Amino acid sequence: MRFVILTCVLHVFSMTYAHSSERLSVGVIDDTVGWIGVEEGQLTGDLSKPYHCVFDHSGLEIEAISVSLNRGLVELELGRLDIVLPIARTSQRDEKADFAGPLYSAGFSIVSLRSLQLDAAFAETPRLRYGIVLGFVGKQFIPESAGRVEEVSDWSQLVEMLKLQRIDVAVMPSGMAKRFLDSEREVLSAWEVGVIPVSLYMSKKLRDTDVQRALMLAIQRCKIEEAINTEFVGVDSHSPSPM
Repeated sequence: MRFVILTCVLHVFSMTYAHSSERLSVGVIDDTVGWIGVEEGQLTGDLSKPYHCVFDHSGLEIEAISVSLNRGLVELELGRLDIVLPIARTSQRDEKADFAGPLYSAGFSIVSLRSLQLDAAFAETPRLRYGIVLGFVGKQFIPESAGRVEEVSDWSQLVEMLKLQRIDVAVMPSGMAKRFLDSEREVLSAWEVGVIPVSLYMSKKLRDTDVQRALMLAIQRCKIEEAINTEFVGVDSHSPSPM
């Protein structure tokens, strides 16, 4: 019965906006290229599938551009973008925009190119050198006992620091580790430390509008219950073990 009601409500919203010439402006985080990207204003890549589901079922048209995480959040807060995706929820981001509800979950791992047995006890090792991308939500998985935390501008730089052993371990999405470090499979160790809900953020200018309601209802319908590690990016989520 709930599914039938949800479908009917979504149909009403889609009828309302199907003939609208106005498109929602969508910022796509550029460090996810390869999983989700932009071509001619539309979403592409395997990770675009759940988002296509959302926009199809909400009946909303979009015009997408590629943006950095920081720029996307600023533009969203200023109302120059309607939506930013894919993005995880944090309390800091909630102050700037409205989270649309969890669409899927993504796994996050501690990885190393040293011969290490990564587990909870190891993660608490004093003076361990951690690396992470600046502004990355995975920072919450770095323990207070970390000896040093190096913050870099992008994933390629983080991987290079691992290879040069300027850091001992890095925190990154499990799928990102697979993508960047697959050639180092023989020496790569990984321990998945948790999962975080991922979806999209909406500008506050959409608050309490039919557009916001249509998006949130569509996300309920399109929600993926399992973590996307294996389905979209081929990462083994069992840990601790080499990837």
